[in-house]
Amino acid sequence: MFIFRAFTLAVTVGLLTPLVPGDRFNIPPAIAQLENTQDGDWQEFTSEVGNFSVMMPGTPEEDAESNQRGEMRQYLISLEDETIAYGVFYYDVGELPRELSTTEIDELFDASVAGFLEDWEEKNIRSENNIYLGDIPGRAIEVEGSEGMFKMRLYWAAPRLYMILVGSEQPEKFPTESDRFFDSFEFL
Repeated sequence: MFIFRAFTLAVTVGLLTPLVPGDRFNIPPAIAQLENTQDGDWQEFTSEVGNFSVMMPGTPEEDAESNQRGEMRQYLISLEDETIAYGVFYYDVGELPRELSTTEIDELFDASVAGFLEDWEEKNIRSENNIYLGDIPGRAIEVEGSEGMFKMRLYWAAPRLYMILVGSEQPEKFPTESDRFFDSFEFL
């Protein structure tokens, strides 16, 4: 359960407009498609509602929550007794202006990373770089500490913040195919 707690924390605590427990209600999941490939258990996962596709090592579980401030959807796969996880989250941020300056986007990414790491007793950010996926600004982060090892990519595709994560409770078991997951992510 560590992975699911960490992913939920990443999304709900770190954002500028977090979901407040009293404001939550479930909404029906988005229609998503999975396509089998001939490459082991990896499958192409497409979310038309989420406007993305990605290769995942299995079928993700989907969850959605909403309040007056925005909507969050998450797609998670847990492997090896829930000690390794792959996840794609997006959060529709209704309160932010559609156009953000570079500085404001950096502040959004900083707040997301800070929220993700808030409860970690020990943390070492091994790398943090600004990136782009086409013309969509993003940030790539690799962190190791008391909660395990995570690689994360954040993207701001207004009015939506995407968070793509791979995590392992045990750093020595961090999946070598994580780059395949990240490199396959694309906007539709």
